[in-house]
Amino acid sequence: DYLCSQADGYDVSVVKDGAYYQPLCAIYHKNCLPFIEQQLAHYQYRVANFFANVHVRAIEMSELIPLDQDGISFLNINTPDDYRIAQEIASRELT
Repeated sequence: DYLCSQADGYDVSVVKDGAYYQPLCAIYHKNCLPFIEQQLAHYQYRVANFFANVHVRAIEMSELIPLDQDGISFLNINTPDDYRIAQEIASRELT
């Protein structure tokens, strides 16, 4: 909801953590489509590469603290240990 509320007037509303975007957690306007298609045609798969061509609203992680105090929205699960941690967090959230 927060990302949507910040998207008006922008082509992309995306969370940014320091110098890095979190492109899976974003709102994309249909105006982005030609740039995405162009990238794909040139085998360029890094999502943020087209951001220079569109109007971007970068939402800093600090803006999300009231909504996600523990930062679990961006928890990476790459290993069995990460998965175990995610399960523990999920079980706490459900109780």
